[in-house]
Amino acid sequence: MDEDNSMYEKISNDIKSIISNDPDIKNFCVLPVNENKNKSPVLYVEHNLALESWCVKYLYAYLYMQLFKLKDLLHKHRLPNQNEDDVDKYLITALLIHPGISTFWNMRRELIGNNIIDLGIELKITELVLSNKTKSNEAFAYRKWILNRHFKTIHKSNTSSIRQLLHHELVLTETTAQKSPNNYHAWNHRIWLLESIFGKYYTPDMPEYLDLALEQIDFITKWISIHVSENAGFHYKQYLNNCFLRNRYIRNHLNTKSRVLIETCFKVSACCDDLTYLTTLFGERRNKNNSLESMVEINNYANLVVVLLTDLIYFVKNLNASSYLNN
Repeated sequence: MDEDNSMYEKISNDIKSIISNDPDIKNFCVLPVNENKNKSPVLYVEHNLALESWCVKYLYAYLYMQLFKLKDLLHKHRLPNQNEDDVDKYLITALLIHPGISTFWNMRRELIGNNIIDLGIELKITELVLSNKTKSNEAFAYRKWILNRHFKTIHKSNTSSIRQLLHHELVLTETTAQKSPNNYHAWNHRIWLLESIFGKYYTPDMPEYLDLALEQIDFITKWISIHVSENAGFHYKQYLNNCFLRNRYIRNHLNTKSRVLIETCFKVSACCDDLTYLTTLFGERRNKNNSLESMVEINNYANLVVVLLTDLIYFVKNLNASSYLNN
């Protein structure tokens, strides 16, 4: 028994050490190896971490037992200093194996609240968890909690940090969505991310708001064209369409390429102003108010109409191509 416990301790130590010392670590998985070959079950190759399956059942039982022995001490702030590192390493390994236990994520929150661990490694841990369990709602929820704490340290003027964090999260959600079809947890995290960025940094009266919305429109249009049965992708698309209606920044002749495409199909000039554009498509408006607020609203609707008509053209084109191939 003591020999087994020593092995479980070594496995936990090895996993924590690898994660702490490799800033570029990318993936974690459990490999189907059913036989103990008298060597370490922890595998680490080219920034990829794995654990052989033969030890998982016994290792997790040991970690579970140890963590519940220490849980109350942690909650009551009575955890001895020598046990702080133990709780940290046990939690990392246990969550990599089975991230569905909310109690363990809450224990990591308590470790942060007690200043026992810092935020630096937490995004990396959740990313490893999600590389293996792409639909882990608990991992996404914990990641949101960590990101909210990060947002408090990033000032509006620090545009490079904002963009870097945004890019990293967008890549993560795209990767998890690719691994698991209709991964609503990933798409909801993506929507939450944009809502957080819009609420804290890119407000609707800033050009960055419109730029990000347009960038994501281009992304999801391509995604939907490839993943035609992804309902979650259409939900994200609808969210982005609504973002146009909240915009407060006027930019004329937006999406020039799309307007030229629409001109060839609907005979509406790509170069006309927003009001003329909408009038050509839908007729004269009843409200003749020309206030700034009204002009912003007209600009938003014109931009949204361009996006929707572009979608319609592409979908009809793809349907025609599919019908031709089937015939």
